[in-house]
Amino acid sequence: MAVKKNNTLTIAIMLAGAGALVWWLVSKKSSGGGSGGTQYTLAVNVYPTAGGTVTWTPRKSQYTEGESVVLQATPKTGYRFDHWELDAQWLTDANPTNLTLMANHTATAVFEVTTAPPGQYTLTFAVSPSVAGSITRAPYGPSYAQGTSVTLQAVATAGYTFDHWEADGQWLTNSNPTSFVVMGNHAITAIFNPPPQYTLTTAIVGGEGSLTITPNKLVFTQGEVATLTAIPREGYYFDHWEVDGDWLTDASVTSMTILSAHRIVAVFGAL
Repeated sequence: MAVKKNNTLTIAIMLAGAGALVWWLVSKKSSGGGSGGTQYTLAVNVYPTAGGTVTWTPRKSQYTEGESVVLQATPKTGYRFDHWELDAQWLTDANPTNLTLMANHTATAVFEVTTAPPGQYTLTFAVSPSVAGSITRAPYGPSYAQGTSVTLQAVATAGYTFDHWEADGQWLTNSNPTSFVVMGNHAITAIFNPPPQYTLTTAIVGGEGSLTITPNKLVFTQGEVATLTAIPREGYYFDHWEVDGDWLTDASVTSMTILSAHRIVAVFGAL
């Protein structure tokens, strides 16, 4: 380990064991006496160490809060890039990818072997739909001996729900987590259900005016926010909103989170 110190920062460049190469690690700049906003650091790892290399732009010791860094992973012969992890959590399988620094972070490029050593087998993983979630496995390895039991865990993105596992294109189980015994090279897919969608119906009563919904649609994915706007015509005033027959608010512009189908009524009155 080589360490250089001055009044504001410590820079350490090291090789770490446990299958991770720490390319660059620098401590967070001390507060006070600096300018330009809060400063954060980025450590970049590769797993396994023989799997490939990472470049990042701009490459420097500290980043101002909100600054964007472009990460690029390049696999070596016999490996392929699989995904990025941020602070030991799955981030994305996009390569290159942009990372916005809002704290001190550790980014890891995870590679998979394409050609396993003799007597070893590989597992490849996919998620359907691709944005629906991620997969973790234990033990985590680039390859496995025949008969090794691997615990698979599917983690759903907000709004999605796990449905089932497929192995080599065939239904496997709907248990999550589940144990899988490696008997050869296998392709594992986690299948998720998309968030439900709900339809809004609208009506205007008691007077004349207009009702708009933003975004401009009537079918919403669960959890989406709809903004309601009521505008009375000349000679009328907006009184209140009703949702499913219940009074909601007398604010002419209001927002609501869609968690089921609704009937939305704008109630106007004559001046």
